Amino acid sequence: DTRTMNLQLSWAHRPPSSAFSFLNKLELRDDRVAGAVASLPGPIVTPFTIAGDARSRRIVNALSLNYSPYGGGDGYFGGTELSVFWGTRYVSDRVSGDDIKGWSNVVGAEIRFDLNDMIEVGAAATVRHGVGGGSIAYSGGPSLGLKPFENGWMTIGWNVKGFHDRDFAENRYTRSGPYVTMRLKFDQISLQGLGIGRR
Repeated sequence: DTRTMNLQLSWAHRPPSSAFSFLNKLELRDDRVAGAVASLPGPIVTPFTIAGDARSRRIVNALSLNYSPYGGGDGYFGGTELSVFWGTRYVSDRVSGDDIKGWSNVVGAEIRFDLNDMIEVGAAATVRHGVGGGSIAYSGGPSLGLKPFENGWMTIGWNVKGFHDRDFAENRYTRSGPYVTMRLKFDQISLQGLGIGRR
């Protein structure tokens, strides 16, 4: 028997005339399982790694700040972007009668420079710190951004050192090794071009 609860609250602030923008997401999760049998498939096919009853509660907050001081203008620092990320998490788990609790923080920074309208170069670094246990993990490396078409952006990067964190994987790519990400921008004009939203 399983039960999952997920509550999310997001706030985005992107004024068109400002060089500063931010996005914050608060998430509350509560997962429970009763009578689990290790190695047997769960409700989403993935096999259980535990036996018996378990509970996991998480409070996760992710804040992303972006600053474009030169707004993509000409000059030596034209198109410079600075990004800062702060994620904080409190976890309370109960597995086989044992309680596991802890607080951790993830802090990251990234800087990008436009070489022209189609290419940018950058570098990112991230640190995760477990407050109670004092554990520290690092991630970082260079990246290359490409604009293959209008309203599309592709990033090719390589994390020389990395770690995996499922709670913040959607916000920052921190795993070790090469990676490719893709971003697409949709607005009312581009959707009308696809025939969506016409009367």
